[in-house]
Amino acid sequence: MKRQKIMTKKLLIAILPALVMALPANAAQLGHANLKCAECHITQQTGAVSFQTAAWSTQSTADGIPTFKLYSSPRFNALNTDIGQPDGASKMCLGCHDGSYTGVSGSAVFGMNSLARSHPISFTYDSSLASRVPRNALRDPSVTSSGLGGTIAKDMLDQQSKMQCTSCHDVHDQKGSSKMLRLKFGPGTNDPLCRACHNR
Repeated sequence: MKRQKIMTKKLLIAILPALVMALPANAAQLGHANLKCAECHITQQTGAVSFQTAAWSTQSTADGIPTFKLYSSPRFNALNTDIGQPDGASKMCLGCHDGSYTGVSGSAVFGMNSLARSHPISFTYDSSLASRVPRNALRDPSVTSSGLGGTIAKDMLDQQSKMQCTSCHDVHDQKGSSKMLRLKFGPGTNDPLCRACHNR
């Protein structure tokens, strides 16, 4: 009997990590379910709170990496955007997701202090930018439906009309979507997430 208990314990120790890794991505909400509101928001904020007016706390940003290598490409650079170091909600996200922690899989989207391989963030996405993109390849956010009920500008951009991490990701996701994406993503080129803003 004692030997059977020891064998059972060894078996559990051996398979438990595999079971945890096999859980759906939303099972742990990537750790966000364990966070309290005040770790991301100023909870004493008064008045109506919306996607655009959420007051961000600096609690998790003080010890984050101070500067990042930014996204760059010839086509993006030619648009002469105001991209700079992350701000707003993106700075909040990068307080933890700064590339210094790789997680269970041992890989990270971001390199240490580098955003060069990710979608650009913290730049103004408005009608002016859309008009500068050749062949109408970027949709006008002020009039285009986001697929979330309103326009891109209302549903996906912050108060400064900037594209941020929260434009695509919803940390309060209850739908169980992969990587907490606000719209369905891939595979292929016709996924609703990319097509919300990109016309080709």
